[in-house]
Amino acid sequence: MSIRTVCLVLAFAGLVACDNSSGNTIFVLPDTIGDTTTPDSVSDATTPDTTPPNPDSKLVAVLRDPSGAEVTAVDEIHHFGVPPAGSPCPTPLGTLSVTNDSTVDATVTVSTRDIVAIDFKPQGAVTVAPGETKVIDIEFSCASTDDISTVMDVTITNGTESNNFSTTLKLDVQGAP
Repeated sequence: MSIRTVCLVLAFAGLVACDNSSGNTIFVLPDTIGDTTTPDSVSDATTPDTTPPNPDSKLVAVLRDPSGAEVTAVDEIHHFGVPPAGSPCPTPLGTLSVTNDSTVDATVTVSTRDIVAIDFKPQGAVTVAPGETKVIDIEFSCASTDDISTVMDVTITNGTESNNFSTTLKLDVQGAP
């Protein structure tokens, strides 16, 4: 089955509206190359595409805010300035704890859908042995004065099972120099 797409360019508004044969309408905004935080579609601007983790998985993920409370999304504030009035740099935004209750090694990768001043430590693919828990720190690097609103994607797999999920990651940056 092929899907045909018909697009209408609304040049005066910088907008392209496309309908495909499946009945889906897609609105594409000017930033289609990913060079800014401007959304590429109307759905990106209103509701991020997020998926909760599978609660029945043997690859367990728990997201926590900086105080240690369990949360479903990252939503923090950074205050530029010298502590105690300002936030430290880098600023802790939370942690992701991954427990491997399976019998084989699991691999965890964490990324954001946009290029933003967020660091995950340790970086890259993290191996979690059977029965082990690893903690990945989520930090604002202070390399930008822009607010952040993106989606964080988490992939956990052990070759036979996976527990992949996505959640919002927001940071309100205040008092920028």
